Amino acid sequence: MKLSRRRSFTVRDRYYRGDTVLRFWYKVHPTWEGCWLWQGALTGVGYGSFWDGERVINAHRWVWEQTHGPVPEGLELRHSCDQRACVRPDHLSLGTRADNMRDMMDRGRGRGQFEGGGAQ
Repeated sequence: MKLSRRRSFTVRDRYYRGDTVLRFWYKVHPTWEGCWLWQGALTGVGYGSFWDGERVINAHRWVWEQTHGPVPEGLELRHSCDQRACVRPDHLSLGTRADNMRDMMDRGRGRGQFEGGGAQ
């Protein structure tokens, strides 16, 4: 007689069986400062990276699409908190490339930041 090795269904099973939403939120860590930081894979410049079952997508873009729909053509997502790994929807807004570049310069993230100091 062969014994059955069935076990009860758990949250961990849902994670490994591909529940995309559960996999996403499993990798998010809320901070005291208010950001929800991505704890999964990061791109080379520090944005969260997530496999949604069909494509690799930036984590902040995925959460935006889930809460607001697609990012319109010609617009970008901007982080009001200035944390690239943040995926909190109310820390994200739409803007043009020029808006994003202006934010970068205003916040001291311009050219030269990584070369021994801030923008010159």
